[in-house]
Amino acid sequence: MIAGMLSRRYTLRVGNTEGSQLSDNCRLAWLAGIIDGEGCFTIFRHHRGLDRAGQRYEHTSASITITNSCAALMDTARGILDGLGVKYKYLMPRNSYTRPIWRIDVRNYAAILTLLDAVDPYLVGKAEQAALTREFCERAAIRKGFADREERAAYGLRMSHLNKHGQLIL
Repeated sequence: MIAGMLSRRYTLRVGNTEGSQLSDNCRLAWLAGIIDGEGCFTIFRHHRGLDRAGQRYEHTSASITITNSCAALMDTARGILDGLGVKYKYLMPRNSYTRPIWRIDVRNYAAILTLLDAVDPYLVGKAEQAALTREFCERAAIRKGFADREERAAYGLRMSHLNKHGQLIL
């Protein structure tokens, strides 16, 4: 099913030595692990000025992000996303005093669905967030019958609850 989805081969590096070529499934499982550990599924509201009636225009959207300070990790993740044809933004949202931080941001509904199709079988910790993101993106991509602001906002509340559910509280 997934075999051949990635157009480029990547070599596993262990220290300074090169390992064998990784299979597509192995790379996708690796990316799912990175998303589970370093990623974030978000359904959020943002404001885009005023509508025709002069009311503040509110829009609910979704994103999958990966934030990390390791350039090699981010380059490998970007290579896999490029191989899948996933559209994303690569940002440097802030820098700490000791090291740079990079972020991969996937916001296009079709790109999110493509990414989820590839990594869903391997997600563990964020499988529920992935399922909710898929449901939202499938409905939003069609647009018909999904214009109600309250209904879209309810997805954001459900995601917020899921994201808080797994936190360790000391």
